[in-house]
Amino acid sequence: MIILITALAIFIIGITATTIGYVLKKKKIKVLGICILLLFVIGVFIFYIYAIEKDNLQYKSKNGEMEGESILPSPDRIIYKNTNNEYIIITPEDKDFSKIYSELYNRAKKNIDGVVYSEEDIEKMQKEKCFIECDYNTKSKNFIFILDKQEINIIRRFSEGGQVIKKSTYDVDKLMKTIENISSYYEKYNFDDPKVYISKTKLMDFSINLKFEQKREGIYQKIIKNDNSDNNELLYDLEELNFKSDEEIKKVNFNKENVIVTISRYDINNIKANIGNIKYQFGKMNSNYTVNISILSKVSNTNCIYYNISNSSVPNSSNDLSKKVNITTSGTIQEISSNEIKIGFGNYVSTYVAKIDDNTFIMNYETNKEIDVSKLKVGDSIYVEGETSLEIGGIKGIQANKITICSKEMIKKEVSKEILDTYRIDGFGIVYKSVNDNGNGFIIIEGSFDKFIYPIKLNVDNKTETYLGMGYHLQSNYGYILYEMCDITLDKKIIDIDNIEGYVKTIEYIAD
Repeated sequence: MIILITALAIFIIGITATTIGYVLKKKKIKVLGICILLLFVIGVFIFYIYAIEKDNLQYKSKNGEMEGESILPSPDRIIYKNTNNEYIIITPEDKDFSKIYSELYNRAKKNIDGVVYSEEDIEKMQKEKCFIECDYNTKSKNFIFILDKQEINIIRRFSEGGQVIKKSTYDVDKLMKTIENISSYYEKYNFDDPKVYISKTKLMDFSINLKFEQKREGIYQKIIKNDNSDNNELLYDLEELNFKSDEEIKKVNFNKENVIVTISRYDINNIKANIGNIKYQFGKMNSNYTVNISILSKVSNTNCIYYNISNSSVPNSSNDLSKKVNITTSGTIQEISSNEIKIGFGNYVSTYVAKIDDNTFIMNYETNKEIDVSKLKVGDSIYVEGETSLEIGGIKGIQANKITICSKEMIKKEVSKEILDTYRIDGFGIVYKSVNDNGNGFIIIEGSFDKFIYPIKLNVDNKTETYLGMGYHLQSNYGYILYEMCDITLDKKIIDIDNIEGYVKTIEYIAD
């Protein structure tokens, strides 16, 4: 308002001076008036440019963190569902990304409404209405903007369900018009349930040349995307795996679909695909492997796949370990010798010993450059690709073909972004437990960034409540189950992820 009044005053002074100059034939007064008017015009032009830039870029980055009052981090993808039930994917590489993000960023001010929706409630809203979902490649929870002419609900997702952070916002018509105009020339996607095929043929073993990654003990997976060779790669894998099904596999449109091939010793009870993640629910463990093919829309984020294993044990015999298959593992470097690296979860438990030789390629994640083994340090986060090997000193072995390392400081910084200054840790899994008969002790959960794992220690006691099922307590006193996705609530706010004070209040395991 002050700027408007000042601008109006300058304009009036300029007009008045110019008019007086013309009437009295005073050249100096006339020139003064014209100069004031020119300054007014230049000022209006500069303010107009500033307003456009401010509207397009309302955020700036400082060490990867957003500044200002908004609580919306920059997403890895923006998904828009229009009135025709078509889905549009917009990424940071697209020229319109900044404009759309700016519109959303300005509306996501911190104003917690408190209403919590179940997963079913959110799915119903998303089926009935247009919406925008900000999606992330980490375990950060997505933000959903339910678009409605009357109001807009901004929801922050949990692992299951979500909480309304703002009940309504300004100028919904502008937001809908902006996103509709921009998205009109983008590729349109469908978002149906995954098409699943299961092989009738059981496998005792499979070829190491197929380059599957080990996700859990007894679970191997490959994601096939839109490379020109992908159709041939899929056909080759199916032939090598002796895949046989009563149902003919549909032809994959790799421009709009991804394929996930899973080789598992566990029954796959359910596969659920959301925009932000894909959840595999595993059941009974078998002696042989089963091959599962899932064809799903590119709308689903294949960078966030959860593996829930229920009512099963993890094989750990030398006989299993001696089978030569391609595997990967992540953890923290515990010890380094001339040709072996001990890997584990912090200092608490050792999981693998990686054997290295002259053929092992070692790379620094932060510099993307090859490094010598002498540059490895105890405490660094490590990601190893290789083949299974026999046990070494009672610990599972892996013959390392490639090692990628990242400093503890960088991983800590990235993991801290998600859980610092909160009481909640959502979507992680327990990887180690040390709890006595009285219920006192600690657990280790796996914080993660990209392909690296950062172990986080949490204290538990006999008051810690563990239960199964999306807030409904399907089963109480569920215990501390390894590798099942869960939501954790603490009694004290997280200040430093290396030194988390207080105790875990509740652990809620996610039931599908």
